[in-house]
Amino acid sequence: MNVFLNPKPLVRCVASVLAASTMVTAMSLRAIAQYTPPDVGLPGRTEGGGTRGDCSVIGDKSLTAIAPDQNFGYTTDEYPTFYWYMPEAGAEAAEFVLLDSEGNEVYMTTFQLQEAAAGIISLSIPQEAGAAPLIEGENYQWFFSLVCDFQDRSGDIFTSGWIQHVDESTLPELTSRLADAPEADHANIYAQEGIWYTALNKLAEQRFSDLNNEEIEQDWLLLLESIGRENLVGEPFIFEVSEEAAAEEDSETTSDFSL
Repeated sequence: MNVFLNPKPLVRCVASVLAASTMVTAMSLRAIAQYTPPDVGLPGRTEGGGTRGDCSVIGDKSLTAIAPDQNFGYTTDEYPTFYWYMPEAGAEAAEFVLLDSEGNEVYMTTFQLQEAAAGIISLSIPQEAGAAPLIEGENYQWFFSLVCDFQDRSGDIFTSGWIQHVDESTLPELTSRLADAPEADHANIYAQEGIWYTALNKLAEQRFSDLNNEEIEQDWLLLLESIGRENLVGEPFIFEVSEEAAAEEDSETTSDFSL
């Protein structure tokens, strides 16, 4: 008995396999947005704790630094950019402080909170404000707080961590990989090389300038998953802190942070 097979389903099956294989090959050629943390851990706090009174957080997410739980990260930028998830909270203002390794203030700014939904904010150390550039190899400690009452700072919701500047030219493997890859892959390469703050900023800039790019969205998901921040993947970017928006505190103002 002769059995005659219809070749069309087989052709469609082969075509599907080839298409899938092509997609996998294309993905394998791209650097995956997977952060490889350095073997460094320092005391800090990436999530703000609960507080009392009118400064209570609205919702199930508190103030969160988009930073590794090791509380430490490298940057190749002398004037780096930081990111946080900002919840709705009854705070008067927000404050950022950067200290050098000896505890001296490098930069400090406060700004009023915008009336907007919760989401992601960014803050860059502004060169034009007269802040000194980060010195290569030195650890800097940062604090970011929601100020509930300027007269009683004990109720602040705050996060803290550490950052160190590295000179990209002293990292031959990194520079070689960057030279051989398209610019769209650079954020992922920085992540794989353990340079968190540069990776995050480059990918965030890509994402917020092209919100409908599925490939970038996948990279964003993978990067945040790699530090356990997948719950922030869908959060919108609400604003960037600028010198124009920030109200500079008097140089004599001091802040007391206790871990």
